[in-house]
Amino acid sequence: MDELLKAELANIKTGLETKTALEVKSQIDAFEAKVNTEFKSANAIELKSVKEELQGKLDALQAHADKLDLKLQEKGTAANVKSYDAVMQNALKDNFDSVSKVTKGKSTSLEIKAVGNMTIATNLTGSAVATVQDGVSIVPSQKINFTDLVPTVNSATGIYVIYRETGAEGSISTQTEGASKSQQDYDLTAVTFNAAYLSGFTRYSKQMAQDLPFLQSFLPMALRRDYFKAENLQFYTALAAAATASTTAKTVDVEQLVDDMGSLEAIDYDVTGIVLNPKDWANIAITKPNDYSLPGIVTFVNGKLAINGVPVYKASWVPVDKYLMGDWAYAKKIAVDGLAVEFFEQDADNVTKNLITARIEQRVVLGIDRPNAFILGDFGNVV
Repeated sequence: MDELLKAELANIKTGLETKTALEVKSQIDAFEAKVNTEFKSANAIELKSVKEELQGKLDALQAHADKLDLKLQEKGTAANVKSYDAVMQNALKDNFDSVSKVTKGKSTSLEIKAVGNMTIATNLTGSAVATVQDGVSIVPSQKINFTDLVPTVNSATGIYVIYRETGAEGSISTQTEGASKSQQDYDLTAVTFNAAYLSGFTRYSKQMAQDLPFLQSFLPMALRRDYFKAENLQFYTALAAAATASTTAKTVDVEQLVDDMGSLEAIDYDVTGIVLNPKDWANIAITKPNDYSLPGIVTFVNGKLAINGVPVYKASWVPVDKYLMGDWAYAKKIAVDGLAVEFFEQDADNVTKNLITARIEQRVVLGIDRPNAFILGDFGNVV
């Protein structure tokens, strides 16, 4: 074997002795013997080429060992150094055949990976197995809808007319013998309510429908929830604009409500419900004298609050600090058709884009028979 190659191998062996255990030296000795045998008949030029390739591989290995040694020295534990020596020995042993067969134009690589604890972050390529919950964690609906308080009537057309009594002249009185009886007349006004479609739609791809099977059940629930939110707000706005504004001089919340109840009952309306924001409902529920009992006129049983026997409803569609009370039989939801959720593939450019349209709509209007059957009040708590 070429003497220059022998000298280079001796230098490599000496350099590694300071970095690895005696077993590494033994492996290199064996490597040297095998090279002597396999390349005994090779010429000097070929041996020089082989030596250069081997030298490059082992130089890279030496540099890697130096870097690892510096890190191990920083940690300052002999156990880690031994661990590295063991890894180095295993790497040389596992790759000895491929390294020893290196010739001109044929190279090999040697990778060293330190043994450690397996973790998802370091040992897994990709994602771990996930458990997927069925359906959607949906945003809740409002606790009470306007239509829970008023009746619903159907109309054959979108034009709904009521005749409202608006005045009277004369009187009914005791007749004086021989005199004319008293005369009474009444004034009526036709009031027209025009229904309009309250609607909305969403559009999604067929791929989404296929890949998310729960979409067909989720969308109708979500659309109905948001439809009623819109209807609640529309009907509240209409009734609040028509209702009589409170004129009570009371400043305590419960006293204001009781005073306004008296005002409605004084003109012969029955107060069948009080609607207010959940925050104001809570303020009333925790109104307590020093003995921690509720005011005598307020009852709170099984989560249901009542004032003088009149139920108090929590509705998030009523603004904070406002309340609406009245005889709810004097308002109604007028519906021309039923609330419908429908799906369409033939809509706009759905065919060319593989889309599906989901639509919700109903033609409705709030009919108010007697605006003065309702009072809109302000607690005056919000500045």
